[in-house]
Amino acid sequence: MRPLAIVSVASLLAVLAVPAHAQQTPPATPRTATVLPIVPGARVKISASTLVSPLLANYLEMKGDTAVFIEAAAGRGIWTFTLDQITRIEQSQGEKRYNSGPMLKGALIGIPAGALAFWGTTGMFHPSDSTTRFNRGATAAIGALVGGAVGVIVGSRINQERWMAVPLPHRVSFNPFRRGGMDLGVGFTF
Repeated sequence: MRPLAIVSVASLLAVLAVPAHAQQTPPATPRTATVLPIVPGARVKISASTLVSPLLANYLEMKGDTAVFIEAAAGRGIWTFTLDQITRIEQSQGEKRYNSGPMLKGALIGIPAGALAFWGTTGMFHPSDSTTRFNRGATAAIGALVGGAVGVIVGSRINQERWMAVPLPHRVSFNPFRRGGMDLGVGFTF
């Protein structure tokens, strides 16, 4: 009786194993997801075809071909853009010194200020020899050089946020058309 019990239990287990195996789903095929080369939470500046001016935001995630951002301004809204809407993305590299904009501005302010200060100083003082006079033009030129140098040094100390362009995923599209005929469109993403 014992061998009969073993055979019946074995056949019962075999019958139960077949439907369990049939109900298993095949593994999902990996879908190629479009990914931006940005770490979530990074500060970015987005230019899109639907925006009037660039948007300062923090990158949140990608959902299919849609990028999700949290606005960095006071409103703190959530913004979504498809990749075909985005024209440019720049990632913040942090605030750094020695930026050309503030240095140029400092030089443009320092040049006339230095020239005026040196020129005005020569008008107030007189040389001890009454037969000689100060060359006010040369003194103003020296003042312009000194003022420009001081302006560049002061401007180099001003911190300013720097941005690095992020490469967008490449898209190629082909859309030949014929007047009064058939339209055909093909798109590739790689």
